[in-house]
Amino acid sequence: MTARVLILVFLTAALQSLRAVDLDKHPPTQETERTADVELKGRELEAIDVVFRQFRQDHFSISGDLKYFTIEITREPGKLLIAFRPDMDEQSHRITRVRNTFIDYTVSLRTLRIIGYHFERD
Repeated sequence: MTARVLILVFLTAALQSLRAVDLDKHPPTQETERTADVELKGRELEAIDVVFRQFRQDHFSISGDLKYFTIEITREPGKLLIAFRPDMDEQSHRITRVRNTFIDYTVSLRTLRIIGYHFERD
């Protein structure tokens, strides 16, 4: 019986080594070094989420999505300025499929509350 146990332990160890993978033989997961296009801190992303919820709640987009808007983000010490600009049709120079509303929000990064906004319509 001892021989059976030893053979079983030996076979188990042999099978485990067959499944092992040598990481030095595989290519790295990121073969090329890429730089980030945009880098946001967690607090900034939370502030953007606050503004998106307010934007949708105020129904500034007819469809409720941001498909026809360009979002501009500007950092200032302690606050984030987020501007929603409707996309312009290049050929007709008209605003595409959304209300012609330009809106700017200012969000406090400390409290995550909107501390100011400005909107205008054409």
